[in-house]
Amino acid sequence: MKNKNNNALLLVLNNKAIILTILMLLVSVVFTGGTTLSSNNIAGVMRQISVLAIISIGYTILLGGGMMDLSVGNIVSLCGVVYGIASLHMPLFPALITAIALGALCELVNGVMIKSFNLPNFVLTLATGQIYKGIASILTDGKSVGGLSDGVKYLGQGQILGFLPMPFFIMIIVVILMAVLIGKTTYGRHVLAAGGNPFAAEVSGIRVKFINITTMMIGGLCFGLGSAVLTGRVASAIPTAGENYLMDAIAAVVIGGTPMRGGKAKVVGTLFGVALIGVINNMLNLLNVSSYWQWVCKGIIIIVAIVLDSVTDRTFMAQKA
Repeated sequence: MKNKNNNALLLVLNNKAIILTILMLLVSVVFTGGTTLSSNNIAGVMRQISVLAIISIGYTILLGGGMMDLSVGNIVSLCGVVYGIASLHMPLFPALITAIALGALCELVNGVMIKSFNLPNFVLTLATGQIYKGIASILTDGKSVGGLSDGVKYLGQGQILGFLPMPFFIMIIVVILMAVLIGKTTYGRHVLAAGGNPFAAEVSGIRVKFINITTMMIGGLCFGLGSAVLTGRVASAIPTAGENYLMDAIAAVVIGGTPMRGGKAKVVGTLFGVALIGVINNMLNLLNVSSYWQWVCKGIIIIVAIVLDSVTDRTFMAQKA
């Protein structure tokens, strides 16, 4: 009986993001009188969660590889500002590549400094985050960059196939690519090995330092892309636009089943974690809940994510014992 109970608990914990998303969706339908399921609302939610999903997918490989980063929101802001300015002076595609490359460059700086000087991830990325935030404000004098082209706006507001929001389409592509990279390639296995037990990975011949740095750069590519979609969605480049995405990304990734200790990464789980946060935010907006109370709710979500991560760890350890 005990084994059956443990197996049932493990099943729930392994699929907690899916279960919680379904439950919250049902709650939202009840409390909003069905408005949640209207076509306009669904399309709006798809656009809203797409940016967070792209950023969170990037954070998934970071966390799975054993790397933490507190500068993510500031990187998104800086990339968005540079993308907005670049789009005013060059065609859309080169501007987009500039934003994506800048995200990778920012994470390259983070990764090289962490590994070269053996610095704590939290402290170093907290410091570099302030630098990126300052540069974004310097470039714009603390003001938004407007007058963006229709091409820039299309990435965040347009539709493909006549009905699918462009941000959602980009998100799906990112999810597929990252799922294949982590789950189907030798590099992905090395990332998880380096995140789970770097010492054992080093002994087995894996270049842990190289893997850690490139892992952060891949995450940076996602942050740069997310910044471009976000800029298009709000039709302006705002030097503080990404600041609210860090904690939501961490919550989505952890709720989705990627442990904070590293060694495992669930890309599809992250997608459901993002969906859960999106459903909750949408429900609170439909109910006209004050933004102050929404901050409280987000804090509770993060606490729940940490508790679930801890419970999952203990349960797996008990199961192995």
